Amino acid sequence: FQPNAYAKLAYDICAWCGKAEETEDLMICSGCKNIFYCSSVCQKAAYPEHKLVCEQMKQDRKDSKKERKAGKKGDFSISEASGTGSFFVEYHPGPGGVSFLIYSGELRGGEEPGQFFASDGAEEGMKRLLGPQKFPLFCRRMEEESSKNMGTLKRTEMFTSVDELNAIDQFLLSCGPLDDIERAKDALPYVLHQIHISGLKPDGSIPNIGDITVRGYNLNALEWASRRGNYSIAEWLATDSRTKVMLTRPDSAPVAWGCYTNRVEL
Repeated sequence: FQPNAYAKLAYDICAWCGKAEETEDLMICSGCKNIFYCSSVCQKAAYPEHKLVCEQMKQDRKDSKKERKAGKKGDFSISEASGTGSFFVEYHPGPGGVSFLIYSGELRGGEEPGQFFASDGAEEGMKRLLGPQKFPLFCRRMEEESSKNMGTLKRTEMFTSVDELNAIDQFLLSCGPLDDIERAKDALPYVLHQIHISGLKPDGSIPNIGDITVRGYNLNALEWASRRGNYSIAEWLATDSRTKVMLTRPDSAPVAWGCYTNRVEL
């Protein structure tokens, strides 16, 4: 580890003993550059646990840099994984752009594995983009690829505009990688309506907004906003009367994900 040349806060806290340093620089893990220690003693004591996540944190930092760089052009791709599966998005906004979502490890509500259009609107958008001659060939290729995924838990959904996605996907993506609070707010009433008409959960309880999670990744909107470091969205979700239940759900960990970003204000 090395002297902390990255901290921008008035003080930092040792990840092992919790000691706050206000007058001295803490030491920072030279691998992930996310974790701080007050001494080599604490660094060595923490190493057996930290080494389990250090490489992933390092990769996340690299991925975030790539995303910010790509985001300047509007395009980006991210991949996130959990114990239940993984989620991947390749996003290309604007005229001529084709984007897709890939869910692995979990299918819901009678979904089938393979390649599909995200909605009827997405199919129409692709048809306009490719034209009457190329579109049937594209559909045939999708069918061929889908046959290869039979028996798996992998599903790909394509779209040419976020507007083509259903309200739930728009809401979750806007709270997560899109970081679009206005779109998230616009989609929320439609999401709440879907929850209202969905009926009781299998255990007989009433569903709420915290039950809406990312397929394959299983984070709800507040967790994803916190995981991505989207401060304004996390603040809105944690204070809006329609969504703040996510802050106190026993199966949700937005505070832990907020700590993961290393942003004290979040």
